Amino acid sequence: MIGGLLGRLAADRRGVALIEFGFAVPILIIMTFGTVELSRYVLLHQKLDRIAMTLADLIAQSEELAETDINNIFDAVSHIGQPFDVVGRGRVVLTSVSRSGSQLTVDWQRINAGGLVAVSRIGQPGLAATLPAALTLTDGGNVIVSEVYFDYQPMLTGSLLGAQQLYRSAFFRPRFGSLDQIN
Repeated sequence: MIGGLLGRLAADRRGVALIEFGFAVPILIIMTFGTVELSRYVLLHQKLDRIAMTLADLIAQSEELAETDINNIFDAVSHIGQPFDVVGRGRVVLTSVSRSGSQLTVDWQRINAGGLVAVSRIGQPGLAATLPAALTLTDGGNVIVSEVYFDYQPMLTGSLLGAQQLYRSAFFRPRFGSLDQIN
């Protein structure tokens, strides 16, 4: 009698699908949230690249600059960065660097009113500038640098990506002469 009952239980497969489903669901949920988080992370990097490139390019297209021009360009940050709050959780630094002899100098620098505290990696106004080794300026040359910082927080705690400060930069040479001062 007991042997027959055990034999019938061993042959019964009606609950197997439910047990397999119970094992598969957590794995599928983790994979779904991981895919969403990774997609969000990649999109954020693209947005930060676009902000850096667009702002440096807009400045470099100018023949001369006024404070209102720079403020208008800073206003574009929130629109370019959507759906991310780049103004609230980031910082944008615009810098003009020029070469005089062998000395690289930061001519001017403007920082938006972002919610993140970040210092330019290029340098401070009036002091020596640090540019990537691959970027060379001739004597009297000028370059506009746009730096974007963002405080990345993953949607889920314990994410593989983790909280981190993201950084992107773009370098453009002015098209119509030097932009070493703001009028």
